[in-house]
Amino acid sequence: MAEYNRFYQTSQAENPKGRVEQLLQLLRLTWDGDIINKTERDILRKEGLCIQFGAGWNIITEQGVEILYKLGFIHP
Repeated sequence: MAEYNRFYQTSQAENPKGRVEQLLQLLRLTWDGDIINKTERDILRKEGLCIQFGAGWNIITEQGVEILYKLGFIHP
């Protein structure tokens, strides 16, 4: 599990594990009020790993899915 830092790190990587958990949550359409951590979500959006649309709906992007795949969290 510690190897994910090699693949996934942002400029403000305070809590990379939290960002992976956030990406996993965003595999489903998620309302802003149900987000694990909005600060982490904002960083994921800035990095292009998730998008927000409508009146507060969030979901992972293709790039975010690729990261989870490389880390071994999801499988085809």
